[in-house]
Amino acid sequence: MNPLDAGDVKDFDAWFYIIAAIGAWYCSLSYLGSQASNASAKTAHEYRMGVALSVWRWMALCVFFMVLVLISYAYLHHPAYAEEAVGINAVLDTISPDADNAVRAQQTVTVALARILPSGLKGLMAVVMLAAIITTYNTFLHTWGSVLIQDVIMPFRKTPLSTEQHMKWLRLSLVGVGVFIFLFSCFFPQRQSILMYFALVNNIWFGASGAVIIGGLYWKKGTTAGALTALVLGAAMSVVAIVCVQVWPEVYDREFPVNGQWVFLITIASTSVVYVAVSLVGSTKRSFDLDRLLHRGQYAIEDDQTHVREKTRFYMRLFGITSEFTRFDRFTAYVVFGWTIALVAMFFLGTIYATVFDTSDDAWATFWYFYLWHLFVVFVISTIWLTVGGLRDIRKMFKVLSSSQRDYSDDGTVSHEETDCE
Repeated sequence: MNPLDAGDVKDFDAWFYIIAAIGAWYCSLSYLGSQASNASAKTAHEYRMGVALSVWRWMALCVFFMVLVLISYAYLHHPAYAEEAVGINAVLDTISPDADNAVRAQQTVTVALARILPSGLKGLMAVVMLAAIITTYNTFLHTWGSVLIQDVIMPFRKTPLSTEQHMKWLRLSLVGVGVFIFLFSCFFPQRQSILMYFALVNNIWFGASGAVIIGGLYWKKGTTAGALTALVLGAAMSVVAIVCVQVWPEVYDREFPVNGQWVFLITIASTSVVYVAVSLVGSTKRSFDLDRLLHRGQYAIEDDQTHVREKTRFYMRLFGITSEFTRFDRFTAYVVFGWTIALVAMFFLGTIYATVFDTSDDAWATFWYFYLWHLFVVFVISTIWLTVGGLRDIRKMFKVLSSSQRDYSDDGTVSHEETDCE
């Protein structure tokens, strides 16, 4: 109940969350699974509003997962369910008799829910999970399959592919990703918590992505050589760490001393330094024209601009409000970011209060009770809001698509002529 007593929890101490916060900033827009939605907004402003509203979508997911965990925990520890808890633990023991085993621990909620939920609700839960699996894997197949062709193979081809060839290559690439997923799942042993596993494998891309994206968009001296060097270094460090995690226990009879989250932070620092160093060594006196790349200033595209107000006040700029914001957009920004700031303030003030005063577990339980209800209210409001707005925007989208002119020569390739500096 008391988060201040959780500092000795293996791998999930304060540093886990500090590194996660650093990674959330460093890896902004790095997740390739959302590449299509990131590039599909009508304007940059509409994309920004979509990101703001997505904060509430994640809060709804938090309610969902928190409730599942709390129900399972109560079922396993409340005296009224002692007999059922014995049966759940018996099933978990068939997975691994070791109570500290990461795989066994991560099956706890799944096994408990299979006992708790009645038949009808259990079936609905299975349908939801199946839908989640399908949407997750089709995203992975499309993302990694298209990235391999578009960003790895195509830039090295001297002659472009025909439309038919391009589609064939993309389809074969998707099949290849599916085969890799299947074989990897069969032969890769899971030896750690799922979040540490995520930290390790995601680090192959995320560890260097921030340096490349931030450096490429905000630094005129960034070079292609710096980006490639950072990406290769980040991937190499990640693969070495994955091998060490698997082999270390066999050789030294103990776990690898550096967990996935710390590997992530070390990779971030290393790739950032390498990106800057290599870019400075290879840079010339001529700076890259970022305005041309980002369609700003004299290169701005009129259809991409949305001007509503001539000026914005200082307090508006603190909330990220610019001239493109309509009245309802401003209201949304105040609510979303004001709510976030309030939670941050509650975190700091609550931490100070709990550190100074002796806060009992009962007091913490009361706090979490009201906090969960607060999230539930946000969940209900945001679900209605996003559903109504989403249905309205889908209608608009199909109307626009029905009259749009397709450019079949646009295969996603970015030529050097389009981005070269003057």
